[in-house]
Amino acid sequence: MSDGAVPDEEDLAADDERGGEHEEDLDDQAEARPSGEVTYELHDWSQEARSLLEQLLSGADVARAWSGTTLAVDAADEGRVDGLIDEVDITMGAALDPDAEKVVYEVNDWTMDQLGVLTAALGEAAIPYEFDIEGDLAVLAEDEERVEALLDALEFGPVESAFEDGDADDGLQTAEILSDLFVACDRLHNNAHDADGILGAVAAAERLEGRSLPFGYEPRVWNGIISRSLRLKSMLEDDAVADELIVEDATDLRALLRQYI
Repeated sequence: MSDGAVPDEEDLAADDERGGEHEEDLDDQAEARPSGEVTYELHDWSQEARSLLEQLLSGADVARAWSGTTLAVDAADEGRVDGLIDEVDITMGAALDPDAEKVVYEVNDWTMDQLGVLTAALGEAAIPYEFDIEGDLAVLAEDEERVEALLDALEFGPVESAFEDGDADDGLQTAEILSDLFVACDRLHNNAHDADGILGAVAAAERLEGRSLPFGYEPRVWNGIISRSLRLKSMLEDDAVADELIVEDATDLRALLRQYI
């Protein structure tokens, strides 16, 4: 059909047939659209998790569109978005299979320090967990024996804070460290070889490592910040790591920290 020609009924019928086939293709593979978009179905995520992802996407300057709980991004950003989704999984804690049998431990009256010790131990043992709406800890029934052994090994009563005798962290020390880390990540976001950024990120990660859970932070969020900062530190100390990976990690951590400084 030549440019400017009025399509006849046969042309329109052919177009309709091709359009119908195209719609079937989209139904079969909704995540890959002709426009180059990639979609993520996040209906099984909590609102808190989707909100955190939105903050990370905003901080990383990723163009996106939400339709209910479905996220659409440009195909060119798929790798970055996959990384941010992994970051949310790390921060929020991997969700347990909703159909799997679970065991619940009542920990809603534990101190923040106790929860910090517990979640750190669960993470080190690679035991998946989540907190329910009442603040209790849920694990898979298949992990019950491992969790019981872990709890027996901890053998703690009330855990004393790392800050005693009037030296309690009023939030200023934590805010200062996170602010320094954010500034360092901002520098590395632009240049993986920025000397001040490298020194600042390494120093901040060392100050965070082993630090008690601050007031007002969920254990999984705090553990996520520490684990990401230590990972960035490790990357900066490894000459074999590509600059692009350092910039990507620094950018993601910068976006995560933005909501806490």
